[in-house]
Amino acid sequence: MIYPQIAIRKYLLIFKKTKLNILGQIIKLINYSSEGKLLYSESFKYDEQKVLLKFTHTVPDSTNKSYQAIYSSDAKGKRLSERVYAPNGYILYTSKFAYDSENQLMEEVSYNYSGAFDFKKNFKYVYDKTGNWTSLVNKNKTSSYLTIREIQYN
Repeated sequence: MIYPQIAIRKYLLIFKKTKLNILGQIIKLINYSSEGKLLYSESFKYDEQKVLLKFTHTVPDSTNKSYQAIYSSDAKGKRLSERVYAPNGYILYTSKFAYDSENQLMEEVSYNYSGAFDFKKNFKYVYDKTGNWTSLVNKNKTSSYLTIREIQYN
């Protein structure tokens, strides 16, 4: 199935085609400018447990903006690592992920193309009395982000 969508980004009209597999997962996104020029495409590959294995971002005529990510996950589908490659097959960076007792992302550690430490992100959650997270602090070396989530209970 292909579903057309229209989005406005930075005052540019973008036409987006989305292709889904029989499970309803996105397997292809194609983005065009308002003039009909292909801006980029993205493809997604999943395993039998519906876990994302591979993501490819392709920008026509631009190898420095295109890349492919390969993911490894545990038996429950939780992402453990990510390897990102340039179109020529060279590794750009790798990331490893750690989770807290609630299975929320707690830490992301990234390494550059040679395997040397690049950066670390920490994620800290605050939970409400029902166990849902209501705030998330995402910190890295140069910045911090706060996400507040409001949940209404009946």
